[in-house]
Amino acid sequence: MAAVNKAHDAGQACLAFSRDGSILYTGGSDLLARVWQANKGPDFEPSIAMEAEGPITCLAASDDSWFAGGTDSNLRTYVKGEHDMSGIITANPGGDSIRSVAVDLHSKRIAVTSDDKAVKVIDLKDTKRIVLLEGHSRGVRRAAWHPSGILLATCGCDGKIIIWDVLGTEPKLEKTLEGIIPTVIDTEAPEYCHDCSVSWHPSGQYFVVATRTHEIISVSKSTWSKSATYTSNDLSGAITALCLSPNGAYLASASKSGVFVWSTQDRKVKYRFGESQAAAVTQIAFSPSSNLLAWTDMDGSLTRWKDPIPKDAPSPCEVKKVEQTVHSKARAALFGEDMDDMVDDAAGDNEKEPDVVLDNDMDMDDDFV
Repeated sequence: MAAVNKAHDAGQACLAFSRDGSILYTGGSDLLARVWQANKGPDFEPSIAMEAEGPITCLAASDDSWFAGGTDSNLRTYVKGEHDMSGIITANPGGDSIRSVAVDLHSKRIAVTSDDKAVKVIDLKDTKRIVLLEGHSRGVRRAAWHPSGILLATCGCDGKIIIWDVLGTEPKLEKTLEGIIPTVIDTEAPEYCHDCSVSWHPSGQYFVVATRTHEIISVSKSTWSKSATYTSNDLSGAITALCLSPNGAYLASASKSGVFVWSTQDRKVKYRFGESQAAAVTQIAFSPSSNLLAWTDMDGSLTRWKDPIPKDAPSPCEVKKVEQTVHSKARAALFGEDMDDMVDDAAGDNEKEPDVVLDNDMDMDDDFV
């Protein structure tokens, strides 16, 4: 069952769920951001944030706030579920459009990409503390945090995926991957609106990304090379958006041939929405807390697909706990025995990072989910 709303004027639209999944935010070329109750029907009237002076290009949410950035070069912040702006996190003095915003797992830092070549990593408790990541030769389209908060992946117009180690005060370039995502120089080109983000598996072992050759692949963290490919005879054309479910059991992808839901265990299509998409999907996301898949498209529409996963199939949200000893060994092997302390020092408090299994790249799904 799906609810479709004309959320914005035609043009690139974007979305983000609140961390608890109760709220859905959308933004578009009409300079508006809308605040939806995620599980309400198509007749629900959202509240509207109207402060933007240019099209809204990106949205994200922390535990208690949400953020909207756009072509007017400002990144605004709002209280969760509210439509009145509470402040501006950052602004690009050169007028460079903001292209993406990503909040780490514990709502401590925010990564902001723009038409500028440098990526900003901003401390949310003290927004004057900004670290610049400089490695791309052109503007940066997307950023995605590793579940540990130690790594950040950025995707640039230059066709590079750069993995950054942002654990300490001085960031380090961990790895540069070329030849995977397309090089897109023209920001007005249709393919620029495709979501080139990497999507990290919750285990942290690998990420999934759409390639310039219209494939979906997974890239291993241990080798930084392709470890698997998602293939289907029903899939055709460029992959315009994709995302993993909260527990990593499913991958959703969108192309002109439709919206597909794959199993990450065998990398086969399990479910499909419709036969084709009239307008290119620009962003897609699973709800963090319920069996709900939502996406926006170039027509400015918001589609919410309720119960994409049948009730007799594994949930997209529930996670089975992995033995603590397995987590501890994986952490010790990859980060050393003092990894927790290092993360605490970098974050500035005593809160522990989550245990993340990071070895045996593609063989863990049976235990993780």
